[in-house]
Amino acid sequence: MLGLLDLVGPELVERVLVINAPSFFSIIFNIFKPMLSARTQAKISICGSDYQQDMFEAIDPRFVPRRYGGSLDEFGYLFQDDSVLQIPKEFYRNSPIEGPHAVQVEIKNGESHRHSVAVNVAGARLSWEVWSCDHEIKFWVEWSPLTGGQAAEVVVPSQVLLCHQCREVDFLECGRVGIYEVVLDNGAAWFKNARLVYALQVL
Repeated sequence: MLGLLDLVGPELVERVLVINAPSFFSIIFNIFKPMLSARTQAKISICGSDYQQDMFEAIDPRFVPRRYGGSLDEFGYLFQDDSVLQIPKEFYRNSPIEGPHAVQVEIKNGESHRHSVAVNVAGARLSWEVWSCDHEIKFWVEWSPLTGGQAAEVVVPSQVLLCHQCREVDFLECGRVGIYEVVLDNGAAWFKNARLVYALQVL
């Protein structure tokens, strides 16, 4: 199978260097090596800790990070242009939500927290931000009429927010007047409470 893929697949790789490879890796590679064409085999080099000579033959040291023996500051090439990859501070992992709409809550394991918002104009936008100190949280949004008397309808399906890694920011275009209830559910956690900060706005 490897031989067939090597024969018919497009060859786009110029060079492959496997660095800091343990001794057993070469043994495993030698088992599969005969299945590759001679041309592909020639492009692959298995190096141990003494890899710099082979690396610098293929890559200019100016473009190799210092920890690999080159002269490039780590990730420096990504930030040469100030307009590239500048992440707003409000999206930093360690930046909780602040402001007049921020609500801090601790949801016990196995429980959920609900926050209702009345939307009186069709077409309004319900926006939310959710940030967790601890772990992920399940999230969904329900709708019910202002007058009541009707079972709640899920308008944003249940999803797991990884808001402990990155703040969740999203919105819903509210096509109907009614009560929109945001649900934050910690039911999947057996032992841990969820400490959250969230903010809801109707725009």
